[in-house]
Amino acid sequence: MCVVVCVVRVMRRVLVWWLALTRCVCLSSWARSVKTLMQVKKKPDGSKYYRSMWHCITHSVKQGGLRSVFGAGLSATIARETPQYMVYYPVYEFAKRSLTPPGTRTEDLDAGRTLVAGIIAGVVQWLPPTYCVDVIKSRMQAAPMGTYTSVWQCTVDAFRQEGWAVFFRGLSPALIRAGCLHGPIFVGYDLTMRLLGDHE
Repeated sequence: MCVVVCVVRVMRRVLVWWLALTRCVCLSSWARSVKTLMQVKKKPDGSKYYRSMWHCITHSVKQGGLRSVFGAGLSATIARETPQYMVYYPVYEFAKRSLTPPGTRTEDLDAGRTLVAGIIAGVVQWLPPTYCVDVIKSRMQAAPMGTYTSVWQCTVDAFRQEGWAVFFRGLSPALIRAGCLHGPIFVGYDLTMRLLGDHE
């Protein structure tokens, strides 16, 4: 009976986590699509194609329907973020415990060590194969509507055209960005929680 209760609790947590992740991805995927289009698409003379975010959205919807913005690369985004968040917080907690001096609590870790733990978590979640999936996601979002019918087709086409190297292109700046972004995020989070705790 105890085993059944534990399994039910775990399954409930997994379901809640999955629903939260899916909601987050669905709400933010369109913004990533627009960002990718604005970064990649240019006029023949090299100037920017879109005047603004709104111009990008309306033009894309007129050309390919709502799916061109709100559905492009959605499956690849879910495939990327699922493993990312499965390792993100556990790696952060493991790094914090590893950096905690003997005889002290992880909650009392100084900002410098917390920063390092956040950097480690941020970098690890972007390591391949997660980054490789992100490459596919970006290609699907930047391609004209109807170019790819599935994540697998995009992956195969990319490999045939450019080989294995295509899945690792831009990895170094992505890892640097991840460290610079996620380290301060966790420092800010921990400091905020301590401030809120002091005022309870």
